[in-house]
Order: sequence, then structure tokens, then C-alpha cells
Amino acid sequence: MADAFLTTSEVAKFNDSDLDIGILSEVLNNAPVLSALAAKSIAGVTYNYLKETAAPNVGFRSENAGRENSVGSYTKVGVDLKILDASYYLDIAVAEADERGASAALATQAVSHLRAAMFHAEKEIINGAETGGFGGFADQISALSDAMCVNAGGTTADTASSVYAVVSSPSEVSVVWGQSGEINVGDTVVQKHDASTGSYPVYYTPISAYCGLQVGTDYSLGAIRNLTEDSSAKLTDDMIADLLSKFPSGVRPSMLVMNRRSLAQLRDSRVASHPTGAPVNFPADSFGVPIVVSDGVISTEALIS
Repeated sequence: MADAFLTTSEVAKFNDSDLDIGILSEVLNNAPVLSALAAKSIAGVTYNYLKETAAPNVGFRSENAGRENSVGSYTKVGVDLKILDASYYLDIAVAEADERGASAALATQAVSHLRAAMFHAEKEIINGAETGGFGGFADQISALSDAMCVNAGGTTADTASSVYAVVSSPSEVSVVWGQSGEINVGDTVVQKHDASTGSYPVYYTPISAYCGLQVGTDYSLGAIRNLTEDSSAKLTDDMIADLLSKFPSGVRPSMLVMNRRSLAQLRDSRVASHPTGAPVNFPADSFGVPIVVSDGVISTEALIS
């Protein structure tokens, strides 16, 4: 049975329960990785944790014989949570023209912006690199060099993608939500909005949250890099086996994160035909590790040397 841990839909919460925007799980529909990852909340917006870099030296000893004492090595890692902003404004005339009423129009926009924000957070978790954002899987893997990477060997520039093996738990890879997990939906106010000519009144609703990513150890994350459409650089189970073999025997990834192209490549690598003649299903796992497909994994990465 898989380990149970809190996820974003259980940790994060809206500050205004009266806002007609539904439950949080509904706005996570387009963010499958964010939905699946372990999550935690902290009171503030800065999070510190200890990352183990070396285990203590232990062993047997003979009677009346001592042994040298040692301690494990840890590095203090500070994570500054970043502001995820889903604020929006809507022309008052447009909102009040909605046959359901202005409040319904505003609620529709709130759901749309929150859903887009959750997917945007997922892209940052995977790729990082956005100004004002935080380091993602790609940044963590680059820092580890080849230790936790398999090179698929693709050579076509700007067509590469990655597959990530993720160990998700509160002490390994997890999403961290600040301000006690609150997604702050502020009061809707009327403001003047300047246009290219003149101005017009709008309903403005501020929406924001603080979030970041924890990667607990050097063995919390691995990747297959340089997957392309080159015939020898398409995803296979053999590549996944090579990746899984890089994890210590006591550490098992919780998920394999990939995009639709990699999923199709993996399917194509498995079977030539189905005994009944029916189409072969897309794989749901590899070596028992569940596959999570996300459009946040891009297929236009630069080749990694």
C-alpha cells in the first residue's frame, strides 16, 4: 500500500469561504503533478530545512575495543517562497451584462484565474527559471550533474524533453505553501482602469499565495534528459530502468513525470501488436512506478551536455 501524505488540496485553503468558486480540488484539475505531490504549509514565507549530505560512519566493534565516533553531515537549505499572483479585473459593463449576474461573472473569472495559476505553479515546479519564481526539478537536476541523470542521447536542438523520477513525501520532494496555506482572495473593489484612450471602471479582485519547492536529499529526484524524436533517443523502459537503478535500494520514486510525447514513445516501445487486435493502452506505470502526465513538461528544452 502506498504511503499517505497531505496534498495541496488538503493543505491549501481559500481565505474567503463565501466566495462562490468551488473547492480547491476543482482548480487543480489541470495540474496533475501539483495535485499528486506531497504538500505542507508554514506560518510565514521563508522555510528552512536540513538536507542530509552524508550518513554517519557506523560499524561493529570487539569487546573492550572502541571505535571512532562520527556524525551525519547536513546542509541547511533556505527556501524563500514566491508570490503566485492570480489577480484580475473585469470591465463592469461586461460583468453586469452577464445574464447570471455580475457576481457569477466574477466567480467564473476567479475559477479560471485560479486554475491557470495552479498550472503555472506546476510549470514552475517542473521547469523553474521564471523571473520572480523558484527553482524547479530542472534546476535541481542540473545541480546534481550526472549523478542522478540518464542521457537519452538526443541531438536535435530545442526539441528535447525530460522525464523525472520523483520521491514525494514531507521529507523528500514536497510543495510548500506559505501563510498557513492560505490562498488570499481579496475583496472585489471598483477601480478606474486606464485604456489607450481614456479610462473605464472595472471590478478588481486581488488573488495571491506564497509557494515554493522542497527537495529533501540528493536522492529525492532523478531525470532522463535529452529525449527527442531521434530514433535512438525516444523513451523506453530500459531508460527508465537505468534511471531507477540510480536510487538507493531503500528509496523508491513515487511517480514518473513526463509529457504526452514521452508517454506515446514509451507505449510505442512496448508492443508491436495486441493479441486481440485492439489498440494497446497507454502505459499507466513503469516497473510499478505510476506515470503522471503533465503538459508542464516541455518538448523544447536545450540539449544538456
